[in-house]
Parts: sequence; C-alpha cells; structure tokens
Amino acid sequence: MPLDKRNITMIGACAIVIVLILVAVFVLNDRDGGTDEDRTVKAAELLENGEFQEFYDDSDPILQAAVGGVEGLEAMWDGYTYGIGDFVQVDRTESFRSGTNTITYAYCQHTEWGLLLTITFGYDGKYVGLFFGYYEPEGADPLPEGLTETDVTVDAGTGYPLPGTLTSSDSSDHRVAAVIVHGSGPNDRDGTVGANKPYRDIARALAEKGIDVLTYDKRTNVYAQISQDPARYTVEDEVVDDAVAAVSMLNEMGYEKVFIIGHSLGGMLAPYIAQQCGDMCDGLVSLAGSPRTITDILADQLWAQYSQLPDAEAYRAYIDGELAKADSLASMTDDERASTTVFGESGYYIWSLNSIDEVQIAESLDIPMLFLQGSADYQVYADVDFVAWENALSDDPDADFVLYGGLNHLFIESEGPYAGTTAEYNGHGSVDKEVVDDIAGFILNRS
Repeated sequence: MPLDKRNITMIGACAIVIVLILVAVFVLNDRDGGTDEDRTVKAAELLENGEFQEFYDDSDPILQAAVGGVEGLEAMWDGYTYGIGDFVQVDRTESFRSGTNTITYAYCQHTEWGLLLTITFGYDGKYVGLFFGYYEPEGADPLPEGLTETDVTVDAGTGYPLPGTLTSSDSSDHRVAAVIVHGSGPNDRDGTVGANKPYRDIARALAEKGIDVLTYDKRTNVYAQISQDPARYTVEDEVVDDAVAAVSMLNEMGYEKVFIIGHSLGGMLAPYIAQQCGDMCDGLVSLAGSPRTITDILADQLWAQYSQLPDAEAYRAYIDGELAKADSLASMTDDERASTTVFGESGYYIWSLNSIDEVQIAESLDIPMLFLQGSADYQVYADVDFVAWENALSDDPDADFVLYGGLNHLFIESEGPYAGTTAEYNGHGSVDKEVVDDIAGFILNRS
C-alpha cells in the first residue's frame, strides 16, 4: 500500500543527484591516466576498504555537502552495507557518457549479497554523484533442487501484459496453486526491497511443499503509464484487474484450488480481490494488510516520522489538512477528484481505494481467510491494524489470525542497529520459516 512507497526515506536505495553546469568543456580529464573501469574500481575499493577521507577529498564540493562530511559518508555506507556480508571483489563495471559526466556502475560482490554502486565522475575526474543499490550475484540464491521456474504472462486484456513466473516442484500434482499480490509501489515479481526478495522466498518455499505459486511484475513496474487516463487511474488499474487475471489464468490451467496471498496493499485488498474472483478463489492469506483507509494509515506513518521534529506542528497541520481533503472526496464529482491530490496521490485513486469496505466484504465471503502480521512491522501496526482485523472478524469461523514476534513488514526477523527503520531492509534476509509453514498448512488443509 502506499505503505511501501510513501515513506519519506526511500526503501533499499538513496540517490544523491548532482547536476553541474559546465561551460566550454569537451573532454573528460583523466587525471589518473586510467580507463573508466580503473577509476570505477578504485572508487569502489576506497569505499569498500573504509578509506572515506580519500573518497571525500576526491569529491566535488557539492557532493561533499550532500553526504554531510566524511562522517555522513561513513554513516551512509554503514547503513547500506549492513547485513550483506564482507566485501569479496568488484565483479564487473559498466560506464557511459552523459554530457560531460561519466556515469559508472560497480558491481561489488559481498558474501551475502551484492552492492551496486553508481558513481558519477565530472569533467575533472572528481566524484560528483553517488547512488546505492543492490544486485544478486550469480549463485547467491540458487533455485533449490527439484524446483522449476516457468515464464508466464499475466494478461488482464487491458493492454498491459505482465511477465511472470510459475514456481513448482518436480513432484507437484499441479492441483493447488497460489497467486502473490503486491504491495504498493513499482514492485517486481520477487517483491524486491533492498537486498531482499520476500515473494520469491515464499514462492519457492511453498513450491517445495507441493503448492505451485504464480508471481508477476506489477503493472507500475513494467509500464510508466498504467491507465489511459493517469488522472483517473484506480486501484483496479494498479492491482485488482491483474490479480483477478492471474487467478483466472490458474483456473484455466486446470488447478482445482487457487488461493490469493496478498502482501501490504495486496493484503488489504485480498478480500476485495477474492470477491471480484467469485468462485475462482478458494481462500486468501493477508500478509500485513489493514482494514483501515489508506489515508488513515498514511497519516499515522507520516506523524510517526515527524512528531519529534522541532516543526512537528506544521506537519500536523499538513496531515490534518490532507485528511480533511480525503473526507471531502465523497462529495466531489469525478472531475473534481481527478484534479485533487491527497498526500500527493490523485484524489480519484484515493477515492477508489477508500471506497472499498474490506471488513464488510470479508464478512460476506464464504472462503477460509488467514491474517498474518509481524509485531516489529513499523509500516502496518500490530496493535492497530492487526487488532482491527481481529476485532471485526473474531466471530467469523472462516477467519484465522497469527501474530509473529519480532518480524518486520517483509516477515523477516527485525534485528540489528537499523531495526525499525527503512535501513533494515538493506540487510539480506529470508522470510521466516514459521510464516511459510503456516501459509502452507492453511492452504493444504483446505485443499
């Protein structure tokens, strides 16, 4: 749910973009007499070896200010390399020219995962840009023996076909399947966040237990524009239409039982998606979903970030103003909603999501439902959102609830110095085994 994408601090990557206005400069000055690869490897190894002062001294003053001094550079480095193991080597480099700058990529292999550094050199050879990301080194997370990943296409017939993967076991009878539905943001089929791929973890673990799992790239990941009218796009355009198409495809492939596994926004929408699927869906799992409105959730998340700042009251006024706009959407025309923004999102989109009463829909469903939540999730709250599901559906015999101690929004153990912040997603981890076991048991016991 914009749970993932709306955080002020970016999950898994932080970019520092420096634009320099240069006059009458035509050729990159190769100060060190080396190639682009030489310069890139040297810069990466300075950082990897903790030689922050030298990297800082060779940086343009604008970059120096952006990183907050040598101490800021070191703190940034620690945040993005925590949890991916020790440095092994620079696997490879790439480079290209952009005006008078040279943009280079350094693929830095670590023992647990790969760090992708984007380093930009100015005309004078100084570092003018630095970007942190991740990549998966070859062989870092191999496909378990006995599993098969088959390329498929999810097509809702709306002009946005999506590439996907069907993960299954060699011993599967291809009778039971599940679809993983994304959270908000331009997620890929693996649910990649920082150095983690939680959807792939779940898909492979369930496949090993005889449940075939379909994952696919989200429409916002594949296409820059996800509807014919961007001002009037809806949650159907973003999530629902493709999820229903995925369930339909599995039914057409002959699966006898098909379950929805929704995460975050997908967990919030799981009952609605199941309703739209009709008798094609045999059950749902909601991972870190919420029955509250998206605007209430965003308001809580933003206030949690800003409440301790000196100008907190100004942020409070902004939040309250956005909530008031959200309330006013009900009395607006479609044109007015399309021209209004709420927390930076189209009012038309917000209205399409806030208008769905997930609790009422869940109560009307006659299928098994499993609601799972991690206690250390700082995006969806165990004591608010999870409790809301429990309170609303506690008398429903089809609904089960499990709260896991110490797991974060990705259902990975929350630990270390960055626990409870977006930086914890930078460390490489795996979805907790107990969570996968519970999902598998829920599905197989009802199949």
